[in-house]
Amino acid sequence: MKLSEIYKSILLEGDKKMLKVLKNQNRSTLPKIPTDKIFFHNVPGVEHYHNIGKEAQPHIGTNAFKKERVDVKMIIPTQKNVNIHNLKDVEDRGENTGAELIKDQQFYYVLDGHHRIAMEILRGSDTVLAKVYTNTPS
Repeated sequence: MKLSEIYKSILLEGDKKMLKVLKNQNRSTLPKIPTDKIFFHNVPGVEHYHNIGKEAQPHIGTNAFKKERVDVKMIIPTQKNVNIHNLKDVEDRGENTGAELIKDQQFYYVLDGHHRIAMEILRGSDTVLAKVYTNTPS
């Protein structure tokens, strides 16, 4: 069972309790928490992400990134861990994450915002508001 499913049952007790449980269940890796314990997909092969990220790089900070509501089950992390301290830092951010994602086919790869998205997944959010660049096949 994914941690995000476990935390849905804790949400009524608040984020502090949720982060404490997360910390206790990942003592061996603290302060790092593996992203595969939170996100619904594992980190892809480096080559695949490098190829889709290469096209998006020149467009960062431009209007090529459009705000979009994204299903968290379609988001793929591109780093192996998040840090418990950084999760605490973003706990008040809310669903408008400001995260930057690259859409390639049906999936969204995280360019920036792993911690903000992870916190929303842990809270039980089904979607997040993020900036999305749509990768166009060559």
